[in-house]
Amino acid sequence: MSSVQEQVQVLKEEGNTLFKNKQFDEAIEKYTKAIDLQPDAVFYSNRSACYQQLKLWEKVIEDCTAALKLRRDYLKVWRRRALAHKEIGDYEECSFDWLIVSYYETDPKAKKTAQKQHAMEMSQATQMICQKMEKERPKLLQGVDRTLELIAGFPEDAEALALLDMNNLVDGTADNLLFQMLKKLNENNIDRYQEAEELVVRALSEYKKHFVKHGKSPELTKKLAVAAEYNGLFKYLRGDSDGISEIETAASWDPARARNKVVQALTLIGSQKFEEAEKMLLAAQTMRPNAPEVHYYKAKLYDMLCNDQVGTQYFKKSKESYQKFMDVWPENSYPYSRMISFAEAENDEQLIKKLLERGEKYLSEDPGFLNLLAERAADEGRSKEAVAYADKAIINGENWPTAVMRTKQLCNRAGMVIAADPENPTEAEFAETEKYLQKAYKLDSRAEEVIVMLAQVRFEQAKYEEAIEWYGKAIEIPILQDERTYLVSMALDRRAYAKVMIWAPEFGEEFLNKDFDEELMSGENAVDMMKELMGTIGQ
Repeated sequence: MSSVQEQVQVLKEEGNTLFKNKQFDEAIEKYTKAIDLQPDAVFYSNRSACYQQLKLWEKVIEDCTAALKLRRDYLKVWRRRALAHKEIGDYEECSFDWLIVSYYETDPKAKKTAQKQHAMEMSQATQMICQKMEKERPKLLQGVDRTLELIAGFPEDAEALALLDMNNLVDGTADNLLFQMLKKLNENNIDRYQEAEELVVRALSEYKKHFVKHGKSPELTKKLAVAAEYNGLFKYLRGDSDGISEIETAASWDPARARNKVVQALTLIGSQKFEEAEKMLLAAQTMRPNAPEVHYYKAKLYDMLCNDQVGTQYFKKSKESYQKFMDVWPENSYPYSRMISFAEAENDEQLIKKLLERGEKYLSEDPGFLNLLAERAADEGRSKEAVAYADKAIINGENWPTAVMRTKQLCNRAGMVIAADPENPTEAEFAETEKYLQKAYKLDSRAEEVIVMLAQVRFEQAKYEEAIEWYGKAIEIPILQDERTYLVSMALDRRAYAKVMIWAPEFGEEFLNKDFDEELMSGENAVDMMKELMGTIGQ
């Protein structure tokens, strides 16, 4: 035995004796000297045990991590680090430590215990992150696909515009501010919701000042109702509970406004009060039978209730509502894909043909319809046609007023690159995929599909540290509560996978093949949405 080895052995034994005598500070000194002479996983482990007794949890984590870098399968240390992470409230890292224990553990009973501990801590991590997101309440849920989908069926607000004298709009007046707000919603600008909210707040303030000076005329009351309704809608979209009461107040000021009933229906759907939402939409339909938004949201409501079960009453109602939506607004591409999915579910090839012919008539240059054709071509293995349609959709979408939908086109195009050879993508293919995704990210840095795909691309390239960082961005996305739990759970799960490949790559394939724990999720639509998303990225 060399002199250094003899010295470290003596220091280790002295440290062990001091530890048994509960002289932890003195034991730490001995182990530190041993580490200085010869870094060893056991010395780090022993010193971490001292820090544990002193409840110096950050030090415990630091030494455990050092030990594990030297010896990956050190089960005792993984468990100790898990405890330390739990003590400081880092449930994600605690969960990951138990996951690794479950892989290295050979005793079946201990393995099962570790697996349960992993699931429990992962659930706790998810809950804490969701609670934090709810507490912080982002300024506005802008740039998020699901938020856009809530108001995607709103055409130009003809009811509100009819209240304004377009020939006599003066800068700074309430009428002009309201007009600018309505215009802003159709701009090709990712920040349009926030800018529209700022305009409507000013308009509402000006209308109230006018009321104080001149009294509330029927005309002013209707304009106040519109401004209050939009202000309430913006509040609702960013999680402010006052938004619902403001929308209801607006309804009391102008009970004859159909659009308000649609907005109220949205909030009722969000609260899963489906019967009340249906009654509200039917009332709006009585007021304005040909208002596209009424039929759009009826269709969306019935979609949620039918769960794609062919032949059910809600399946039929959804199909009828989408058909009516198409009839009153044939230039809107959104319902075509849904109607085709109904036809496919019923094996109605004739209807599919008619829908595609109708789309060609009204929407041959529409980016949304071109994207639908691209997806169909890709599904049918017509890869060259799919790429041609997708490229045309991207070009035509440059001036499209919906920036978030353009990110979807870019994501679909990115997916087509990898789909050409999903098992063995080349570096050139990765670079091309990255090009489309970065364009999408520049358009909308808060779209979950873009962020998750960017994370996945880095993972497939074995850039695990970068993948972990991108999955972290996914966790922080401000989305609606129903979808939040699923997205956070999925992102934590994927981030754990990337960490496995760093810490225990020999278990990577086992992690890849394991089922994702759907008990951690909430909201059927969220589950469906994320399953669709994960299918898109080939996971």
